[in-house]
Amino acid sequence: MGSRRAAFVAVFVVAIVAWPLAPQASAFDGNASIELSKTVTRTALAPSLGIGFAVTPVSGVPGDQLTYTATLTNAGSAIGISGVFTAVSQSDIVSTVAAYYDEVEYFSGPDQKWIPFTVVSASQSGYTVFEPPPSGVPMILQLMPIAAAGVTYPASGDPILGTRIAKAATASWSYSGSIPLTAAQMAFFLDPTNARAVRNVVHFEVTPRKLQNGQPYKQRIDFTDQWRGLAGGVTNAVVTIAPPSGAPTDATVGALAPGASASVMASYAIPSPGPKGVDESDTAYLARLATFAATPLVASAHATATAADGTTVRTATPDPTASATVLLPIVRITKQGPATTDAGTTARYAIGLQNTGSAQARDLVVDDVFPGGAHVSTTGVPAALDPSTGAVSAQASFDIPLTQPVGDLTDTASVTWRDANANAYGPVSARFTTSVTSSGAGATLVLSPATAGPNVTGTSQQLTVTAKDTNGVPIAGLAVHLAVTGANATSADAPTDASGSASFTYLGANRGDDTAQSTATYRGTPLTSNTSTISWVTPIQTVTTTTVLAQFFASNGSGVFNTPKTATPAFTQIVPTINFNPPAGTVPHNTSGVGVVSRPFTNITTDLQGNFTGAIVSEGNGLQAGV
Repeated sequence: MGSRRAAFVAVFVVAIVAWPLAPQASAFDGNASIELSKTVTRTALAPSLGIGFAVTPVSGVPGDQLTYTATLTNAGSAIGISGVFTAVSQSDIVSTVAAYYDEVEYFSGPDQKWIPFTVVSASQSGYTVFEPPPSGVPMILQLMPIAAAGVTYPASGDPILGTRIAKAATASWSYSGSIPLTAAQMAFFLDPTNARAVRNVVHFEVTPRKLQNGQPYKQRIDFTDQWRGLAGGVTNAVVTIAPPSGAPTDATVGALAPGASASVMASYAIPSPGPKGVDESDTAYLARLATFAATPLVASAHATATAADGTTVRTATPDPTASATVLLPIVRITKQGPATTDAGTTARYAIGLQNTGSAQARDLVVDDVFPGGAHVSTTGVPAALDPSTGAVSAQASFDIPLTQPVGDLTDTASVTWRDANANAYGPVSARFTTSVTSSGAGATLVLSPATAGPNVTGTSQQLTVTAKDTNGVPIAGLAVHLAVTGANATSADAPTDASGSASFTYLGANRGDDTAQSTATYRGTPLTSNTSTISWVTPIQTVTTTTVLAQFFASNGSGVFNTPKTATPAFTQIVPTINFNPPAGTVPHNTSGVGVVSRPFTNITTDLQGNFTGAIVSEGNGLQAGV
């Protein structure tokens, strides 16, 4: 009964136990015998394409051009032959196939003899082969048993070895053989001066059979004409280069004879990492740069061509690849400074910069920003920073304002940079917090004069603020705020000069009284001055609006006014009227308590009707009249 199974591939010499070995025939046993035949129904040539692939340079920064080179070679061919083996029983006993070989040989023109050049063979374990196979390059053979009555094929292993052929039965196998040849071998065997004829030889050995009868089962099939129709060249060769990203590039090579090669090239610009996102943290951004640099740029190449028989052939898979490395500058920043410092002093900071990437960083820019938007200049920032340099330190200093409140002061230093192709990176930043302390305790603000007026409306009043620290040293550059409330409310700001003084002048447009007071913050300490009272009057008649310049001189104690004209006044004062220390009852509604013997000497002001309106103490330059 027949059986059929999947194709089997045997390469070169294979020994497989398929069935228990039939005993060698004795002189009294029958002789197994077969009639062996073979056909070669088809020959084909499948060119073998080889491809080499490389990239230069093997690394670069974004924007650099990589050049990929693919070299396609018609490296050789695999010649295929196919047909049928047939073994017809010629004995009265069951014949078992114990060994076989199949080979292709050529008739050498120079040597004038047949020379085997490719062979496949197999034999059962323990069987002594009567006719050993010739030597040659390996041939790949695929076999498919053809079911037939009276034939039992092996259930596994080699489809021929162990096949049992009953009396009058016919066993057969369809086959497909493949002969791999290099380009040089192809050129040799397809040259009729070298190989004048080509034939296929098959040999079977069967058991049981008397040794003296030999194993004469061999069939030779000439297929020279079919062989002559083979051609190893290819046409329409196309090389495809698939870059690390983007569309593949096809390059037409055309025709390639056996052994011929052709190269094609393709360029690829190394991409740059995307800019830092608006909401992307420094940690995430630096990690993204590191991942981008650690990911190789991998390209691949393959090729297709048309064989002489019109079939399409392709280079072997997997496709060859070429890798390049992305070089990136990756700059990190740190910042250190004083833990505490006073307002009004200079804080100094160290800014650390390090390139942890694989390419030089150029055009580094450090921007140090304090609360309120103050940008602080930095020194020591290198123009370029190599990965091998290690950490470098830049410096920044910040003059903390006298008005800086006590508490945390956090500044942010950020850095941007470029690579050799001017691709921009960053910014990444670092922060440092300094605790601002107050050493301004004990400082004073004095506002003078303490009183002024009555001034005629439409004129101006000058006020002076003097700032001194706890040691009495003038405070220069202190921002002072003056606030006036009352009939002529206003405000103004001014810095103190080298003497610690700041002057303010304001216009009295309305009659009545004003109160002025100055404030400032010195080294975290808020300061408040004394108050100054300024009175303003509006005369009923313009003739009375003229003021009087009063000059006060030092007395020699004689009780007589004998001051010479050349004497320098101790101080001067502008008063609205000459009415000093009036006797009681001479000024209506005088509630000041000032009289003839009052000290210091005091001017009493009145309206046009002579009614009491106010009092002005005679003083100046730290002196008071009569005291």
